[in-house]
Amino acid sequence: GRSNPPSATVLPVRSWWADAVGLFGFCLIGVQWMMDDMLTLRTVGIGSSVCMVLFNMTAAGKPLWIPVLANCSFVLINAVQITRILRERQEVVLAEHEHLLYEGVFRQQGLTKRQVRA
Repeated sequence: GRSNPPSATVLPVRSWWADAVGLFGFCLIGVQWMMDDMLTLRTVGIGSSVCMVLFNMTAAGKPLWIPVLANCSFVLINAVQITRILRERQEVVLAEHEHLLYEGVFRQQGLTKRQVRA
């Protein structure tokens, strides 16, 4: 008897842009490791996660849902943290009596205007 030839596995065809987006996303992850500023780090984190979502939607010829959902959650977490950072960086305007109290007492104690207002 003759044996049948092994069946060829047909791999899904990926577009060049999916690989480019995936590579760019991994590069952004590497860039994150070198950052000191949290706002910039989290912004780059959103960019890398979006790239990873796009890549994992097409990488295997079908969506890879675990990495897609994980990266969507990373986008949400980073967006919340960016909102917190921006809120903390906003200038706090104290009323005149609060300002006098801050300058006379709380500033020497090392408190910020935001801590006094809270």
